[in-house]
Amino acid sequence: MNRLLRALVRGAERLPFPILIKDGSLRWRYANEAACELFGVSLAGYRHQTDAELLDSGLAKQIHGDDHAALSLRETAETREVLGGRSFRLFRYPLRDGDEVAGLVSIALELTELEEARLAFERQRDFYMALSEVNQVVIRDESRTPADLYDSVCRVIVQHTAAIMAVIAKVDHEQQQAIFVHQREKFAHLPTLRGLQLPLDATHPQGQGATARAVREGRIIVVNDIQNAPGMAPWHALHSEYGVRSSIAVPITLKGNHEFVLIVYAAEQDFFTPDLVHLLRDMADDVGFSVLHQRQAARLKHLALYDSLTGLPNRLQFFERTAALVNGGKSICALLILDIDDFKFYNDLFGNEAGDSLLIMVGDGLQALCGDSDGTCRLRWGFPVATRFIRGTAATSIRWCVVPVWHCRRSRPRAATICEAITRRWRRAWTDAARCARRSNVP
Repeated sequence: MNRLLRALVRGAERLPFPILIKDGSLRWRYANEAACELFGVSLAGYRHQTDAELLDSGLAKQIHGDDHAALSLRETAETREVLGGRSFRLFRYPLRDGDEVAGLVSIALELTELEEARLAFERQRDFYMALSEVNQVVIRDESRTPADLYDSVCRVIVQHTAAIMAVIAKVDHEQQQAIFVHQREKFAHLPTLRGLQLPLDATHPQGQGATARAVREGRIIVVNDIQNAPGMAPWHALHSEYGVRSSIAVPITLKGNHEFVLIVYAAEQDFFTPDLVHLLRDMADDVGFSVLHQRQAARLKHLALYDSLTGLPNRLQFFERTAALVNGGKSICALLILDIDDFKFYNDLFGNEAGDSLLIMVGDGLQALCGDSDGTCRLRWGFPVATRFIRGTAATSIRWCVVPVWHCRRSRPRAATICEAITRRWRRAWTDAARCARRSNVP
């Protein structure tokens, strides 16, 4: 490795751009004349010194954080830095001797205005591609649930752009906190933030960060210089350790409520230009629209398969379930029909509200008795039906029986009376129906 370092030094002496070589502990081993001029360091006396000993505190902290992050990588790290008032593309090459880190080579290439414009164009192009792919996911409906969609958004951002991490946080307005629920990162060494809970209270130190402010203020919060942003003070050490320099928090709004936040992190200062902010806002709007569409589709599906009053499966789902069981031929089935005696009389006497309450209570009682593996359906108005299936045998049989669950003309229906009647008559009727089902194979 020392032979390699000597060869690098001989080559660096002839190059006009800054080259800096450090050992595994990030102490300066070699800096060519251009590097010494850039950092304001004397050509003599820098060897075996640290950044803190040679540079001012702000620059030393910035350089050391980026170098430390680059050492954990097995590939070249590229960032854009402003050094001495000049803009550079800084390439960091980790030197490894087997599994051990032997050093770090940093090469700085000054950017001209034309090159900066080209980089800005490429960055904007990458985010356009990310936005396009997210829209394709939305149009093709590849995400079956909102959780799948959020994970796809984070993955696309990290894969197509220079961002190093993308996170989705769920907003819990009742608990006044944001919970990080989805994350994708570009490098394996980056920390896992899933499960992190951030308070939204403005008086809390962590409540001054970009995520909490985006929820409270209902707008995009951009932090293009994290180390010098007072509100990000609780995370300065963490961001410095992993080389995070910029971040943006974009609220995802659903029907006027800020339910999620998209947070994107970058390794370069001043990364999020107005054009990128605009593209991320469009992405958040598209994601919000897709989630609303998924929720509406789920609601329509629920209305098509469940009774709106009792929440029980309706006749469509009942017949689908029954047909599947009968055609399968792998289970014995007992089916019970429960009618409420004189329901119309009591509904007219006490009003529709009392009749609705009675149906809801009957449905709840039947569901409690049936258990998780059984089914309760409502075939028509005022007519609850309970189905219970016997699993594990080859024969199939369905028996129908009418069971009155409540009959009283003298008083208003009471929940306790109804539940007692349901329990008593259901268990007796179920025992009889199950016995008949086992004895007969006639559908």
